Amino acid sequence: MDIFCGHCFSLQEDKKLMQREYDRMPKKGEVEKKIKELQAACDDLRREITQRQAEAKNLKEDLDTKKKEIASDKKMFEESNEEKERLKASSSQILFGWAVSQFPRKSISSVF
Repeated sequence: MDIFCGHCFSLQEDKKLMQREYDRMPKKGEVEKKIKELQAACDDLRREITQRQAEAKNLKEDLDTKKKEIASDKKMFEESNEEKERLKASSSQILFGWAVSQFPRKSISSVF
């Protein structure tokens, strides 16, 4: 009899262990609910990724536009500096020509 009682005790323990294991296992409804939640989260992430890609594209376009503006401004600055130098040289020639016409040849050296 002791053998049977020991065996029964072991079976009861096995049953309890199996019951605990079964209780810990997710039920069909819970699994389906979790799958839907994960799918919704994935959809949200896909939308966010698409939105951020669009934002990155817009930022890149803005950056390209600013670079073009900077290049244009730099070119205009360089051209205006060149024009300033040409005008400066031209005004010096005009001033020198005026001075030559206004003063006799001997007195020019004293002016400059």
